[in-house]
Amino acid sequence: MSSVILGPAAESSDEARQFRRFWGETSCQLRRMEDGALRESVSLANPWGPARLPVAVVAHLLAREGVGAKSRPALLSEQMLPRHLQTRDDLR
Repeated sequence: MSSVILGPAAESSDEARQFRRFWGETSCQLRRMEDGALRESVSLANPWGPARLPVAVVAHLLAREGVGAKSRPALLSEQMLPRHLQTRDDLR
């Protein structure tokens, strides 16, 4: 599963440049919206589903900064998340 983060319009060059710098040039792509507008976007691997988008964002940024996969599980342990983002088996 993946999630898409929509950024600024491609025409707003300063904002678009900042968006690409933050997310990484290789991760960003332009997407044409239904209304014809072009916007910057990032597609994130998100095996946790929409409720866990913050975890996917952190995982993406850690990978972009070169934090190894072995470190990631400890940094992203569920107990460190706010309670409303933790897994609840009764909601599955």
